[in-house]
Amino acid sequence: IQPGGRRMYAPIYNIHQSLDVPVDSDGYYPRIKTSPDANSLIVYTMNRHQDDMRLYAVNPFTGKSRMLIKESVPKFVKEEVIENSIVGKKNILLPSDRDGFMHLYLYDMNGKHLCCKMYTNRRNYCMQNNRLNSCKSSQQQLP
Repeated sequence: IQPGGRRMYAPIYNIHQSLDVPVDSDGYYPRIKTSPDANSLIVYTMNRHQDDMRLYAVNPFTGKSRMLIKESVPKFVKEEVIENSIVGKKNILLPSDRDGFMHLYLYDMNGKHLCCKMYTNRRNYCMQNNRLNSCKSSQQQLP
């Protein structure tokens, strides 16, 4: 219980395996996210210079992993890319400023890039204030 009497809750996996997720010798794991599939966790890795991020789907029961997405940018991967990425049942929606402006990119759960820049007006960047449902794409449905 936190000070003030509030309780904190967190999802728990009972992992009896070590997770086999490759990371550079100077790299680290900035985030682990759950997915709608109980057989998959999404593990983020980052290099020390923070210009190379990778997303892995990891089976928490077997420990095996497979790389889904590799995000490389000229300067550094912004925190909002990690924080605002959304893992759906069939897709991953990943914000990126790889071309200098923040856009949304849609991938399937095998890491295949499905849609180009889904939303390009940076003044109305729809990840702000968690208003993802207000974003529309004529080519793809959101996860």
